[in-house]
Amino acid sequence: GRPPQPNISVSGSSSVEVLHLPDDSYDYAVVQNLPNLKSLYVHRGPCAGANPIWLICKDLPRLERVVAKGAGMRWLGLENLPGLNSIDVSGCDKLDYFSITKAPKIEVIKLD
Repeated sequence: GRPPQPNISVSGSSSVEVLHLPDDSYDYAVVQNLPNLKSLYVHRGPCAGANPIWLICKDLPRLERVVAKGAGMRWLGLENLPGLNSIDVSGCDKLDYFSITKAPKIEVIKLD
């Protein structure tokens, strides 16, 4: 079957360099095809379980850093991120699935 439609989808803009996903309640976010994105931040929501439950990031050639503090996040998929060198998911207390593929420059992964 097909995955559900994301609540938040950010893609196809060459002007985005830094992205802050909101501290609100939503289920599914996709960030893809942003050729100049360098940093992605997912903020902790105001209540337990806020922020995306599922977050997919793919085809972001200049993304260097991901900081995810979403306490409710359960699924994080990172794919085809050739510039990624640092990821901090220490705020994701309920993370069940965490995948990084095609990220050859990764140096730091903080999972606390």
